[in-house]
Amino acid sequence: MSKTDHPVLIIGAGPAGLKTAVELSKRGIKPLVVDKFAAPGASWANMPDHLRLVSYWKSNNLEPEDLNHFSSNSQVRANDFHLYLKEYAKKNSILVIKDEITDISSKEDGTLVCKGLSQTYSSHVVVNASGYYTNPITPKITGLAETKIKIMHFKDFKSADDLHQLVPTPRRI
Repeated sequence: MSKTDHPVLIIGAGPAGLKTAVELSKRGIKPLVVDKFAAPGASWANMPDHLRLVSYWKSNNLEPEDLNHFSSNSQVRANDFHLYLKEYAKKNSILVIKDEITDISSKEDGTLVCKGLSQTYSSHVVVNASGYYTNPITPKITGLAETKIKIMHFKDFKSADDLHQLVPTPRRI
């Protein structure tokens, strides 16, 4: 594989993208995470200072061992959540590449070609985890109506094991 060939390309380095990357890594698949910002969870840092997470406090973490990261029943500031996401990515060795995917097409062999503003990547699976808060842009998918590209909405995602079944086994060199 070259630097631009990856079994899974994840668009977005927020909570969903980072957690997906960690779960795939645990299963032996090294994904590439691409985000239009330079840092994991950067959209949270760009939110208004007064914004607080209004979710149940136990859901403001990505791992069970992080349960006490925020005090119980606190109103977590968006920037504090951003810092948590940065720590989470670092702790799990998730590298985030700054780029914005603008177009996805498919080769005859099923490989997906993802054009970014900086470079072009190829992958077998693309996960769009660009989130809501930054007005996510879904890349234009060339020939979507004519292709057999598997499109999975988040509502259809049950576990990383299910996603693992869609990814060809990495070849050992």
